[in-house]
Amino acid sequence: MGLEKGAKLGLIGVLALNLLLLVYYLIYGYQVAFHSDSAAKNLLAQEIYDTGRLFPTDWTYVNGDLMVVFGQWFIVPFLSFFANGYKLHALSGAISSLLILLSVWLASRLVTPSRWIRLFCVALIAGALSLQGAENLYGQVSYGVVFSLACFLLYFTWRYLAAIGSGVWIWGLAIWLHVALVSFSNPQRALASYLLPLFGALIIDALVKGRAAGWRWDSRLNRSLLCILILISALAVGMVLHAAVLSGVNNLNGASVARWLSFEGLIRNFWLTLRGALEILGVVPQEGGLVASMVGAGEALRLVSGLTLLVLIPVASAWGVRESRAELRLFAAFTAVSLALFFFLQMTTTIADMSQPAYASRYLVPSLFLAIMLVVGWAFSSAYHARAGQAAGVAVLVLLLLSSSIWPSHPFSQALRGRDEVPLRHMARMLESNGLKYGYGTYWNAGAITVFSDSKAKVRQISIEQGLPMPMYHLSSERWYRPEAWQGASFLLLSDAEAKAVNWLLLESMVGKPVRIYRHDQYAAYLFSGNIAKGLRGWDRHLDRPLQLLPTANGLRNTGQLVNISGLQAVEASGQSGYLAFGPYITLSSGVYEATFDVEGVGDAANGFGVVDVFSGNRIEHAMRGVTGSGRQRIALRFTLNAKVSSLEVRVRSSGAGVLRWYGTVLKRVGDIE
Repeated sequence: MGLEKGAKLGLIGVLALNLLLLVYYLIYGYQVAFHSDSAAKNLLAQEIYDTGRLFPTDWTYVNGDLMVVFGQWFIVPFLSFFANGYKLHALSGAISSLLILLSVWLASRLVTPSRWIRLFCVALIAGALSLQGAENLYGQVSYGVVFSLACFLLYFTWRYLAAIGSGVWIWGLAIWLHVALVSFSNPQRALASYLLPLFGALIIDALVKGRAAGWRWDSRLNRSLLCILILISALAVGMVLHAAVLSGVNNLNGASVARWLSFEGLIRNFWLTLRGALEILGVVPQEGGLVASMVGAGEALRLVSGLTLLVLIPVASAWGVRESRAELRLFAAFTAVSLALFFFLQMTTTIADMSQPAYASRYLVPSLFLAIMLVVGWAFSSAYHARAGQAAGVAVLVLLLLSSSIWPSHPFSQALRGRDEVPLRHMARMLESNGLKYGYGTYWNAGAITVFSDSKAKVRQISIEQGLPMPMYHLSSERWYRPEAWQGASFLLLSDAEAKAVNWLLLESMVGKPVRIYRHDQYAAYLFSGNIAKGLRGWDRHLDRPLQLLPTANGLRNTGQLVNISGLQAVEASGQSGYLAFGPYITLSSGVYEATFDVEGVGDAANGFGVVDVFSGNRIEHAMRGVTGSGRQRIALRFTLNAKVSSLEVRVRSSGAGVLRWYGTVLKRVGDIE
């Protein structure tokens, strides 16, 4: 009895420690790993607050994720009172973490009726097990949301299937609203993460009940059938809402467009997926570490425990499906289907970029943590642990519980060894101290620095394309890149390697030379006298002002040379075929546009001097006309874009006959689609 009491007190102590370490991680520790994906919730919250729209039309979502259920909603209410900085991110993370642990407490009721074993589940998951677990559950909270929503859905479904009287309607409505919201957010993710596993669990449960009833229709199956109808109707409504909202905002498809791998790729991904699962458990030894040391012995023990846990997952799943308790069967079947589905997708498709197995393993986080809860229930299901397998399971789980959050490679352990340096916070302070308030930088720095500066130094994300900075619309707003977004000096924040990719002569011909350069470590902030968005091509997708393209010494072309004709600069091709001008590779929204080319043909060209056209990156020719007559002329091409088009070019091509000169092109928007 004394041993049991001591174990309970120890469990409470470990839970308290993990909760304290989690709080420290959210406030201080996560700053070290904080990045622009994590900052997206702050930036989206600000966009919602500034525009007054729940789904801002200028924001660019990714893979169809509308973020209907996400952490930005915990930030928006506070923007009237506090600066939009890391403190609000930590607050959002704290609220999300509470919901995650609440969902674990509720869903663990399906696994075991014992409050102490459920508390063990909460303590284990509060410790996050690893760097990947901490990042995805509590730091970025990307897959923590998916995990908690899966737990809530399982709990609601169990309560619905077991309900009587008015409870049927209450829990049925809870399921319907839950599924409608997650389907509204992203139907594809909802199907994979919640609905297919739940359909599978309900079917498995129905088969077990049918077998027990001698394959005759059992009245208990009526409730399961109604549950499936609730799921389908909620999915249908969510899909309609998703399509309606997505048509009015920006979206970039990436991982959602999956492709099958080759057989060789499948075999490679199989082993990398197993490695990813071990990374989530935090049991992969540090490369180069000493084996013959206390840490080395601990890593060996943790690796063996992790491998054992992976073996025990199918054992626990089989146990759960065979058990007589319907709620346990539901949880076990859902977990097994979910884990099998995501293991299959990660192993056989391009959804996960396996060049970084630890990072790609994030897709497995929800189903793997559900599986860990199931192993906890199985391991402690025997009062005296008479079975060797269960005794081993208890030992493995206790070891992970006691060691994970304080292990040196775990980010929670930072609280025990002191704070690490936060380079991006130092970068933000450098910008603030020099009065740099608005600028542009590459993705992984931009959003994070904006948040670290409490939005006092706004850095908008760009990429370097064709030697020039171009807006990067991944989780950003088109508003940021319009000339009117900022009045005053602006800066380019680039690493030394990134700066080498810039065509500085071409850039300076458009926006002038930097008036000052501020250096910080391997980075430099290049300060310009005005907002560079005013001079750079293709930064305004709506073309609120005409875009004028003029010949320059470093302009985009593959033939001709810059000449001076009566005081005007032109690109001239004499007997040369090729492009006198192409680019600027811009993205335009749907609408009616007109490109006016200022060209001149000199001499005789029976078959024409060349062609002017409008072309886009998806290999579509939107308009084209030949340059047939001699003399200077303006050729206007009007064209309609029915949808947003990327990498649009206005081109001047010489046929090589006679002399063709190009003086410039004006691209403007002339109307909306009727």
